[in-house]
Amino acid sequence: MGPTLAETFNLYVFPTGRRQWTHARIAELARARSLDDLAAHCEAAVAHDERTRTLRRTLDTARAMPANPRLTELDAAIDRSLGAIYRICTEAGLALGPDFQAPADTLRRSVFPNGAVALTLLPWVEQVTEVQSVITLLDDDHLETVQALGLTPWVTRLRDLHTEFAAALTHTAPADLTADDLRARDAAGQDLLLETVARVLGTYPRATKADTRARAELLAPLYQQSEAIRQRRRTRRTPTDIDPTTEDPTDIDPTPPSPA
Repeated sequence: MGPTLAETFNLYVFPTGRRQWTHARIAELARARSLDDLAAHCEAAVAHDERTRTLRRTLDTARAMPANPRLTELDAAIDRSLGAIYRICTEAGLALGPDFQAPADTLRRSVFPNGAVALTLLPWVEQVTEVQSVITLLDDDHLETVQALGLTPWVTRLRDLHTEFAAALTHTAPADLTADDLRARDAAGQDLLLETVARVLGTYPRATKADTRARAELLAPLYQQSEAIRQRRRTRRTPTDIDPTTEDPTDIDPTPPSPA
């Protein structure tokens, strides 16, 4: 397999809004030149990024505190249950005797590799997945230790809270929407941008003045956004995204641009 487009073209990774703006402008320039295939490709890329921005807003809403006080109560109760299980495992040797500490440490390292706090700080959508994994490990891989340490009531409590929490959160955001989904969509959008460059070069491949001028005109929006990103990086500031319609700066994109 040969080099990918990302390896062939040294482009910055564009935030979603900047990429959408770039494709919209190139689509207009392509239509003016009757390059309908190129224009259609760019318009499809615009639609892709618009959908990505919509999904990102949905996930951001889910990460914020939804207008459901019960979710907040359940989240706090789940955090307390996780913390209690973690503390019991940490202090098992002192409370129950040295023979209990080794299996308790094994459970703790398996279920809480980064500590309990790392779980409690996760956005709610991601926390649902991780807490379910915790419950599965406690039920399947560490059942004997759970029983020996007297953790059964805590695990039962955690399971009940989690079930109610997951059901309530389902009404707040799509259950299958994750940050990984957005990263994958952004990567696909960047590939579309690289394909745009390849299409322009394929349409005007020669070193003549006419082809050079055509390439420069069609890719001018890309050059404009690349320069804006470069200027931000020169001052060691994270490149911000923009609204693709107004060009107004928006919040910093979750995946800051960097050279491909």
